[in-house]
Amino acid sequence: MLKNKKYLWGTVALVIILAAAGYYFLIPKVIPEDKFIKFYIDYTIAQDSMGTDIPATKKILSVLYKKYSVDSTQYLKTIAWYSGDPKRWETFFDKAIKLMEDKNRRGSKF
Repeated sequence: MLKNKKYLWGTVALVIILAAAGYYFLIPKVIPEDKFIKFYIDYTIAQDSMGTDIPATKKILSVLYKKYSVDSTQYLKTIAWYSGDPKRWETFFDKAIKLMEDKNRRGSKF
């Protein structure tokens, strides 16, 4: 009986460890804030230049996914994460605006 409990707890521990590892490696993470701010600024500027219709938006996102080494799943997960708390968006936009103002003042690109 005691031997069976050891195997049971060992199996449970193994399942938990494998599930955690799978979650860590297989579930895309949100894009780090600094990278996402730059991504978002580039996205906004590109939309101003190319338009907001569906083909233009798909092309813009495709180029930005490659430039920032992210994919659509990470992008959508990041949007969902920020949308979960309006304060996150507020902080995000404050930082994005500050970065844009700093770059414009110095005349440098993003």
